[in-house]
Amino acid sequence: MYSYIRLTLLLCLSLTHRSAAARTDTIPGLPQYAHALQDPALRHAFTASDARYLSRIEREIIHVINLMRLDPPGFAEKVVKSYPDQTGDPDLRRSSYFKSLLKDLASASPLPVLKPDEVLFNYARCHATRSGLTGYVGHERSKPCEESKNYGGECCQYGMEDALGVVMELLIDQNIPDLGHRKILMTGFTHIGVAMRPHKTYRMNTVLDLGNGQMP
Repeated sequence: MYSYIRLTLLLCLSLTHRSAAARTDTIPGLPQYAHALQDPALRHAFTASDARYLSRIEREIIHVINLMRLDPPGFAEKVVKSYPDQTGDPDLRRSSYFKSLLKDLASASPLPVLKPDEVLFNYARCHATRSGLTGYVGHERSKPCEESKNYGGECCQYGMEDALGVVMELLIDQNIPDLGHRKILMTGFTHIGVAMRPHKTYRMNTVLDLGNGQMP
């Protein structure tokens, strides 16, 4: 009897662990992709699932970007069009930046998924940490991070605390005339490091460093 109870308990613990592991690959705020892991075309988006040096939200940011890159028109239909209502800002639909994002995604071709890179993460973490401590906004790096420049593109976002919010703010790129952040996320980079850290002024700041190939 004892052996049976112990076996049942171990089985329950095992199933609970597997369920928790599965939940790490779901993204809050994206019910449209609740079954993405079962979709052969989308399951490759979850490249950061085993990158345990990243926080859950940092992994989710990579996964949201990858879902967009794998199927830009589908992401526009499933996520972007409903985003203003989801955020309680229906006026966002009238923004020329929002409209141009829908147009860009609708005509974009699929891109390779971004793979997490620990060196790029360390670069991003250094800048996010130092910016947060001082309240800095921008891309110029302080002395502790000034040698951390081995990346091809960088995005910095301030104020958002969830994965979808960070990615959508960068894709919409409101009041950024050259759409620099959007272009970086929709360019053929292959690797990424993401670091979200507290910020003295904006509560949170997130740095994304992107590059190609193996980082040294």
